[in-house]
Order: sequence, then structure tokens, then C-alpha cells
Amino acid sequence: PERAAPAYAFAHDSAGIRATIRLARAGMRLAWARRTVRVQAGTLPAGTIVVPDQAGARDLLADIAKDLPVTVHALPDAGSDHLAVGLPRIGLYKSPLAAVDEGWTRWIFDEWGMPFTTVENAALRNGAPLASRFDAIVLPEQSPAAIVNGIAAGQAPPEYVGGIGEQGVAALRAFVE
Repeated sequence: PERAAPAYAFAHDSAGIRATIRLARAGMRLAWARRTVRVQAGTLPAGTIVVPDQAGARDLLADIAKDLPVTVHALPDAGSDHLAVGLPRIGLYKSPLAAVDEGWTRWIFDEWGMPFTTVENAALRNGAPLASRFDAIVLPEQSPAAIVNGIAAGQAPPEYVGGIGEQGVAALRAFVE
């Protein structure tokens, strides 16, 4: 951004999501525009990320625009037809049976700076309500049988035996519902 403005906006694309993560981790207030946003160059679609001017926002946005392919637009006013955006509380399931998809997802979260919590079988089997800890739970590409049943007894040390079991299935079902 070249000048101070009441608010700033940028596209909600992959680079914009990375920018959103950086801004949210820095404690900035963020929002999604519910409607089209007018900028000097034209309009941006609904879903555009809006950053109200706040301490440090302009400098952080300038740094982000240098690091990422993000075009930051100054807005003539902050507007009000927005939904607040924050970082979701993400749980990433990790099975003792190695899943390549889990590793790639973990790598992307790490590369993008997206905070997450590793969720293992015991956390799903213990019956604690998942919704009090997570907004989303990511299950990597893995067969349902491998997730539910896991490693058979005698095939690994006891702490790695089994899967999420019926208790874990019930906990995930309650979370989704």
C-alpha cells in the first residue's frame, strides 16, 4: 500500500490465504467482504480479504506484498458488510500407519505458517468433545479400515496398536453433526 487508508483489500486466492495467515498470526483484525469491493482499479469480488487500518497493518501489508504475489488495494472506507476472519483451530489426524497425505498436509501447514494440532488415535478414543478444541479436523487420504482398525496386536508395540475404534468414529460423528 502506498498511502494510509481506512482499510486495505486483497484477493482471496492461495497467496491471499497465506497473507491472511500471516496477518492473523500477527493479531490483525481481518474480514471477508460479503459483497463486491470497489477499489481504484475497479472491483474485487465478494470474498475479498479486508484489513481495517490498525497499528502495524500498513507496514506488515507492505512486507507481505514484497514476499508474496499479493496486490494490496487501499479502500476509500472500511465498509461494514464483512464477516470477521480468524485462524481456525485445526486438528490434523496422524495415524501410526504412515500416510503420505498427512505428511504433505503437515508440510503445507508448516510452510504456510498455519497453526494446527496433531490428533492421534488416543485423542479420538478418549471421548472428549472435539468441538471444544477444534473448528476443523483434517483426515488425510487413508483407507477407512486403516483409520478405524489401525495396526493389529502383535504387529507393533502396544502404544501403536489399534486405530480410532468405534469410540473415535462416534467422536468424529458428533463433531461433524
